[in-house]
Amino acid sequence: MKNTAIEWADNTINFYIGCTKVSEGCAKCYMYRLETRFGRDPTKVRKTNWKTIEANLNKWEPSTIFVNSMSDTFHESLSINDIWSMFRVMQFHQKHTFIVLTKRITRARLLVWSHDITIPDNVWIGTSVESQKHVDRIAELKQIPSKTKFVSFEPLLGKIECDLSGIDWAIVGGESDWHPRPMKTEWVEALFQICKVMGVSFFFKQWGGSAKCKCHKAWGCRLFREQTWDELPNMTLPIAVGD
Repeated sequence: MKNTAIEWADNTINFYIGCTKVSEGCAKCYMYRLETRFGRDPTKVRKTNWKTIEANLNKWEPSTIFVNSMSDTFHESLSINDIWSMFRVMQFHQKHTFIVLTKRITRARLLVWSHDITIPDNVWIGTSVESQKHVDRIAELKQIPSKTKFVSFEPLLGKIECDLSGIDWAIVGGESDWHPRPMKTEWVEALFQICKVMGVSFFFKQWGGSAKCKCHKAWGCRLFREQTWDELPNMTLPIAVGD
């Protein structure tokens, strides 16, 4: 059962809500719009009801779950105990695959190294790279001992040249907003070619824009090279995207 509009996940959970912007990819973050609409300060990181999260994890069938879609798992306001408490929950629920995406990949690496932490196999670790300026995040990600590593090139704001060796999965997508920054075809094509050469699974999320298409209900449509690209890493764990 799919309970989120995010194309590459079945469900989302938020142990925390709230974040602070760290780079240009954060400029039009949807969390800021939603929290402001409800009269809350989006820069204040607040804990949610973990009992509800546990109940859902027990109830749901094996699924792919995006973790902290409204925050950053490695936000500097969260202590090491806060962070590893989340990981203990994820490790306990082995029937699910948890996708952890962070722009604070340097902090993630330092915490893993300094505390000699083992990342559970059912937890994927990834980082966001929106432009060439932040391609160094990929090198940081490669140093984290997780079984599955991925990079989200969303929103893609320019052409990126990078080494994706050792990376299992790439997500590419444009920005969704009333006034989105454009994503060019040649930028997507360049990443597609890198993925094909290096054997990285390629997932094209959307072109981005201010309206959803009728064919896929995605911002700006999901077709690239006249087809959809929903590749996922080869895993022995259950992966179920969609109904």
